[in-house]
Amino acid sequence: MFTCIPLLHGVSIADATSTHCRITEFNSDAVNAYLFSKRTARGCFYPERAGSGAFDVIILDLDSADGMPSAPGLEPAPVYLTLRPAKDYSSATRDVLLILRSKETVHWMLQSSNLLRGDLMVVTDSKGLVNDLGLSRGHKLSIRRTERGSLLPDNFDELWNLTTAYDLSDAEPLAYVKLDKSNIISILVPKKGETRGEEKTHFARGNIR
Repeated sequence: MFTCIPLLHGVSIADATSTHCRITEFNSDAVNAYLFSKRTARGCFYPERAGSGAFDVIILDLDSADGMPSAPGLEPAPVYLTLRPAKDYSSATRDVLLILRSKETVHWMLQSSNLLRGDLMVVTDSKGLVNDLGLSRGHKLSIRRTERGSLLPDNFDELWNLTTAYDLSDAEPLAYVKLDKSNIISILVPKKGETRGEEKTHFARGNIR
């Protein structure tokens, strides 16, 4: 069997045989192909606030995993979210509060580096399912959902002040990240009081496949 797939970044091909090979576009379970593309994140990042409060607060505001509306009765699209440490990061305990908002229903799959440890509190609503896909053994995950099935606000100011409204933290957010669509997201946890430009430039990365 011969298969020609242009602009391919990753491909897996199951065993299949044929006495003829006609190179055309086709839809077959014999081939699974993916194209990865980087997404641009917007928002703000204040590394100097790291470690200044009970939690480092990070707000992630995502429209959808793949640009498609969620369909009733189908499994929500997965979003792989990884927390990574800054260079020369100390393994001292740091508590992180993630506010995960999505316009469409998604399945947040959380991962983190083994250097990270401390409480990891996730605030989300009925549009966000949360799973531990590979968190550090030092991370203690807790999930807090909005009351009475309400949705997290889509207004920036309300999202920014959510920690005060829920009495969750005494610190202003470390960062706000806005993405239109992405299903692979990497977020940097800076060193305490970090101010260098490299961390600010590479704080959040979004990709879609």
